[in-house]
Amino acid sequence: MSKSCPKCQSPMQEGYSLDNAHGGARTVSSWVEGEPKPSFWFGLKVEGAPIAIESWRCSRCGFIEQYAKG
Repeated sequence: MSKSCPKCQSPMQEGYSLDNAHGGARTVSSWVEGEPKPSFWFGLKVEGAPIAIESWRCSRCGFIEQYAKG
């Protein structure tokens, strides 16, 4: 899919937002419904199903647009 930047109309590149988890593991950022709630053991309690985030970056101005897939 080809996208144009909503700010400057230049081409956008698909990519992803990187999360660095405990122990050096790397994952793709996810979206979860609701407010974040602290967890003693895992940083945050996750009550809903995480949805992967799709990211697009403008090749000219650097604007980033993100969508929750699914």
